[in-house]
Amino acid sequence: MVGGLSRATRPAPKDGHRDGPLVIDGRFATLGPEPGFSHGGYAAGLVAELAGGVVEVTLPRPVPVDTPLAVERLPDGRVVARHGRRIVANAAPGDLDPGSLEVEALEPVPFDEAWAASRAYPGFRYRLPSPACFVCGPRSDREVGLRVFAGPVPGRRVVAAPVRPVPPALAPDGPIPAPVVWAMLDCPSGVAAMGPGQLPRSYRYLTRILRPPSQEDRHVVIGWLVRAEGRRRSTGSALYTEDGELLAVARTTWRILDWDWELL
Repeated sequence: MVGGLSRATRPAPKDGHRDGPLVIDGRFATLGPEPGFSHGGYAAGLVAELAGGVVEVTLPRPVPVDTPLAVERLPDGRVVARHGRRIVANAAPGDLDPGSLEVEALEPVPFDEAWAASRAYPGFRYRLPSPACFVCGPRSDREVGLRVFAGPVPGRRVVAAPVRPVPPALAPDGPIPAPVVWAMLDCPSGVAAMGPGQLPRSYRYLTRILRPPSQEDRHVVIGWLVRAEGRRRSTGSALYTEDGELLAVARTTWRILDWDWELL
């Protein structure tokens, strides 16, 4: 059991470089029709947890759910997950200094201000492609839905969302598992990356958890744009306690696709 929610057995084969299969629970599907593909931040967090330490995870293609993925540890220190012969996730050693993301210069957003900002979440007005996303989907599964709706904070260059106590099914042991934290930091930074007529798709993730958040506490997550180059975006995100303690930071890279922002 990885993160308490997805199945993984390890290790087994004779060479000692392969772990047993990773299977991502179908409740964390966010893209496409059945059998579906995993939420990118969640899949990246699962692979990072298998790799151990601080790693940067790249997803060259969507990661399927409810499908055994072979996990292999390579001599150069990388950990890869394969669907058949195709690599769907690649974790390599990385490092993330919170100061490199300007997070130290960004004031935490109070919970009440984050709550007010969330009313302007784009998914409340426009038909987005993943309304059942377990992180930011208005129609997410009640058992695992986080309902993290990020919107712009007036007078600031960040988006923010309140995070209410997460469903117990996501954190049965108290601390919120690392893959859920990775996912929680992913979606708000996607809101920071997008503009009218644009759909961001994340593919590279680096998250550093300073202290595991607690399931029963309220939190605030913020996201901001770091750099825009053509159709590529780099964003930062941060998770705080309700009192403003920094718990986790992330850097995410996105590709921008064209998307018709149809009004609901």
